[in-house]
Amino acid sequence: YYGVTDNYRALERFLVAVKRLLFKWLNRRSQRSTFDWQKFDLFTAKWPLVSPRIRVNVYSFDAALLAVCNGVMKSRVR
Repeated sequence: YYGVTDNYRALERFLVAVKRLLFKWLNRRSQRSTFDWQKFDLFTAKWPLVSPRIRVNVYSFDAALLAVCNGVMKSRVR
């Protein structure tokens, strides 16, 4: 839904928000702080989060749709 063309910056902001929340919730596991940001970076290096990527290219979809529509219109003219 969000992984469409020209939306990569929003996906990156979402990843940053997820990392902050993960850091917060991992530190809630005990009375003292479990992670600082340096340890958290080591943790995410060992177990990385899935990086965002564009799944749907809207422009190629429009070109494919246009090609299909043109093919349908040509077949109706005959």
